[in-house]
Order: sequence, then C-alpha cells, then structure tokens
Amino acid sequence: MLRARPALGRFLIAQDDQPGATPVAVLSHALWTSAFGADPGIVGTSVVLNGIGVEVVGVMPASFGFPSHDTDLWLARPVNPATDTFGSFTPSGIARLAPGLDVQAAGNELQRLIPHLLARFPGSASREVVEDARLAPLVVPLKQAIVGNVATTLWVLLGTVGLVLLIAGVNVVNLLVVRMEGRQREMAVRTALGAGPSSLAAYTFAEAAWLATASGTIGVSLAAVALGLIRRFGPTGLPRLQEIGLTLPVWGVALVLSGIAGVVLGCLPLLTRQRHDVGLALKHGTRTTASRRGVRARNVLIVTQTAFALVLIVGAGLMARSFWHLTRVDTGFDAAGVLTFQVSLPATSYPTRQRAVAFHDALLARLRALNGVDRAGATTCLPLCGSWAGSPWARQDRPARPGEIPPIIATRRVSEAYLETMRVRLLRGRTIERQDQDQMTGAAVLNREAATTLFPDDDPLGKRIYHGTNPDDPAWYQVVGIVENTPVRNLTDDPTPTVY
Repeated sequence: MLRARPALGRFLIAQDDQPGATPVAVLSHALWTSAFGADPGIVGTSVVLNGIGVEVVGVMPASFGFPSHDTDLWLARPVNPATDTFGSFTPSGIARLAPGLDVQAAGNELQRLIPHLLARFPGSASREVVEDARLAPLVVPLKQAIVGNVATTLWVLLGTVGLVLLIAGVNVVNLLVVRMEGRQREMAVRTALGAGPSSLAAYTFAEAAWLATASGTIGVSLAAVALGLIRRFGPTGLPRLQEIGLTLPVWGVALVLSGIAGVVLGCLPLLTRQRHDVGLALKHGTRTTASRRGVRARNVLIVTQTAFALVLIVGAGLMARSFWHLTRVDTGFDAAGVLTFQVSLPATSYPTRQRAVAFHDALLARLRALNGVDRAGATTCLPLCGSWAGSPWARQDRPARPGEIPPIIATRRVSEAYLETMRVRLLRGRTIERQDQDQMTGAAVLNREAATTLFPDDDPLGKRIYHGTNPDDPAWYQVVGIVENTPVRNLTDDPTPTVY
C-alpha cells in the first residue's frame, strides 16, 4: 500500500495474520545490519522475540522508515473475528484512497460504519461511547499526520530564508549598480572599440552568471555540511529529521534560484545605466559622477533592503520573546538531574500482574541502592510524553446519570516516590505511599486541573471518585492529595486534568 519494495524476501501477506499462523516478521535494514550482520541468508530463519520464535520473511531497504525510522521490525497482527473485542482508541489505521475519493469521502464511509459497532461487538462496545459520546472518525492525510503543527513553523522558516535571500540579492545589485557607475570609462572604451549594446549586455550577464554560479555552488556546499549538523543536533520534534537531505528537487530549486539571481543581477545594472557620451567619458577618465537615475535606483534598493531587514528584525524579536516565555513556563516539575528510561516486559516471561509488580519493585530497589541516586519511581507516562490516555472519572456523591459520560481525565499509574522524584509540586495533602501499593488502598492524587474539573466548588481531599462509566460496579479511589499541573504533550497545551 505504501508502494515500497522489500530488499530481501517478501512483505507480510493475508495468511500471516490468520489464527494459528506461524509468527513472522519483516526486519528493518538497520536491525538487519546491526543485529544480524547483514546476513543475506536471514530470510527463512527463526529469531527469538519476547521469548517466542518468529520467522523472518523479509528485510526492508534502508530508505524505508514507517511509521518512523526508529521502527526495527514489523509483525503480523493476528485477527480473529470470533474473539476480537472492541479494543481501545490508541491504534491507528492507514489506507490508500481509491481514485476519485478524498479524505471527506473516507470519513463519511467510516461514519456510516460506526452504528454497526454495537451489533458487531455486543459485549464490549457500549452505547454511551458509540452514541452518547457521538463517536466520530478522524481521517487526516498522511502528510498532515506526519508533519502535524510543524508545517506552519517550516513555512515561516522558509519565508525567513526567502527574505534573507532577497536582502542579499538587493545588496549585491546595489553594489553592482555602484560598480557600473564607476566603470563608465571602461564601458566607453569598449564602445569606442566597437562593442554594441548586445555585447555589453552579454558581458554584464556573463559576470552576473559567474557570480551566481559561484555563490550557488558555495551555498549548496555549505548546506551539505550544515545538514549533517542539523541531523545530529537538530530538534527532536522535527518530523522525519533523518530524511532531510540534498535531493534532486533541492538541487533543482537551488539551480533555478541561482539562474534567476543571475538574470536579475545582470538586468538591473543595465536598466540603471544611462546612455553617456563616449568622448566625454574618455576625456574625464575615472572622475565620474553618479547619474541622477543611478542615485535614484540605489536609493530604491537601499530602502527595499532596509524594509526587508526590518521585517526580519521584528520577526526575530517576536521569536526570541516567544522562546523567552517558553523557558519561563511553569511546568509543575523539575527535570534537573533526572534520568529516565523505558522498560517493557514480555508477557511470556511475566504472564501475571504479580510477577510484573515484583520485577518493578526489585528494579526500583536496586536503583535506589545505587550511589548518587536520591529517589526512583515509575509511571506509565512521563510529562511531555505526548500520550493522552484518558478514562471517565466521576464522584461518589455525584454519580453519572444514565446515558451521561463523566469527564475524561488523563490517567497515570505511578509508584511510590514517583511524584517526589519528578519534584512535582504538592499543593495539598500527600502523595502515593508504599502502603497504598501494598494494601491496594485505592489512593489517588489529582492535579490542580482535575481537582477543578471534578470538584469545582468542594474540597476534594478525602472524597471518593470512581473509574469507569458504570456507577453500580465502580473502581473506587480516595483523593489523598493535589499536585501542580504538568504538561502532557507540549508546553503550549492547555492544562490537562490528570489523576495519579
């Protein structure tokens, strides 16, 4: 569907995701090279993944990276219509539209399928989610999904680069106009020797073309060096940063811009040059006075250059002010001296929750015993993790009415000392303690936004809240503390109600 070709072997096929099929995988080029020594005979062999033997059926080329270049391998997802449930809203689907269809048409088709969910998943799809919450499809073009809100920033950056190019071009043109005024004797000599207007124009264009070609070559060479630094030290939030490079379209744009610059640089000095008396120019030699037309042209160029520079200065000032404000955003936590990493436990080695909890307890105990470690904690999602996994929460004294969807609040599972490790500011009450984990007391800590959402006119400390949409079979938690808001996706988002 992505119109890619495997470097070795084959893709995943329909038979691979059938119930009972042999587990298979397609390796990325990076994993094939780093973990398997680029073995050309890797296809057909079995590798161990999460304790299970998986057959390698293909290897992708180095240029393929979807959904990102961090993807190491692709697995077949078993689909069993008889046992599959409604699931969650976290997976994403991808489709190629048929000819003549647009994104709106795809959304309309999915919207017609949503009412069938209740009949298709009678035991897991609830009417509250499908109907009362007005479940609707979200269909976006792949480019928009990848680039996201960075597109506006990139357009602003492109406009800034264009202004810099215009300023540089106007500056060079101004210098050439001055140079042309100072070369009247030279032009007079060339005219006296028989050079006509076309010859003088060709000479001027040749100079401008040489200047544009040399400048374009130097510029592209500097860009090649800068791109290596950008890919290594550039912002991690820039989508598909590793794919940025000097491709043929980039070379083409550079060639066209250099050609346009050469034509402009060659034309403007000729337009500002007035007809002059050859004998008078030869008689006065190099003592020349700028013509009124030349002075007027230089003034226009200077004003234009100043105007463009003023726009850049204002834009840079606004950007600096925005950056200054971002550095002063109250994040609600202190990341100084904090080291984070992710752990994922295979279900084959840790089939029960008790074994997984025992592993995390042992890991945290060993981390706390290390020299230089003050505290250690665990969570399902760090601040700025980009994930917004939420669930409905309601109060015991104000349960949700039939058909009512309680507020959806971001839910974070945390261990003891997590909030202290991240130095999330405690506003009132206490945080999660060890006894809450051992005795499963059902303690919960709300951030300031969640406390305002659930208890706009009450003190939340000591109150009980429940998790889910059914007040007759709730998962009860008691509010033991209130902490400061922390950002979920980025620093510019509105505060997200969160329960720990």
